[in-house]
Amino acid sequence: MRPALTVGEHHRPPVPDWVTVQSTADLLAGKWVAAVVVALSDGPLRRADLRRAIGHGISDKALTLTLTRMRARRLVTGRRTEDGPVKAYYRLTPRGRSLLDPMAALADWGGANSD
Repeated sequence: MRPALTVGEHHRPPVPDWVTVQSTADLLAGKWVAAVVVALSDGPLRRADLRRAIGHGISDKALTLTLTRMRARRLVTGRRTEDGPVKAYYRLTPRGRSLLDPMAALADWGGANSD
């Protein structure tokens, strides 16, 4: 972070590094990322249950792409069961769970500033 700028008697809060802000915004800008985070916030879900929880017409392809990107960023993990029919369970990693507070803050800001 850059140091706070001082202009006369007025102090401006520190300006965050724009590259970090842009990288985070790009991550959250994925159409289904927020929906997956919220759907998994109460615990692991099987793929079909995750898709149902998200709703809004998410396709299998979109869910696969979103989960692949989120796994690459270490936001979710997937686990397969081998006993009986193969089932895949997805859960948020601690890193993925750490998105819940910033997402809540963004939701609060959006609610307070919607025109």
